[in-house]
Amino acid sequence: MMPLAATRIVPLSPNVLPIYLCDAARIRYWVQHQRIELLEKKRPNMKEICEKMMGLPHLGNAGSHSGEKVDRKDVIDGFDILERVLHDKYSTHDGELAKMVAQINKRKGPRKAN
Repeated sequence: MMPLAATRIVPLSPNVLPIYLCDAARIRYWVQHQRIELLEKKRPNMKEICEKMMGLPHLGNAGSHSGEKVDRKDVIDGFDILERVLHDKYSTHDGELAKMVAQINKRKGPRKAN
């Protein structure tokens, strides 16, 4: 069997970011954080949206890796971020989302009730 050359696996559409790379017979999957950074690099006009999206990997990592308890409110925060980011792409809504994302990004995990 021939070894695989360092090759980018081509996505189905030019508008879709690759999820993984094939490098010397090993597949490296990109985590959400890396895909958001790649999107920001490829599309600088989406920088603000990418900054907001960065809250999602922080919430996911807190629940999956850090052992920190993520409760229902934190999951709802994640859905709120995703919903509002999609809404912001097509409207001018901001304020409240920026505050929530700043709190999550500052803690690199769920925001705490005040």
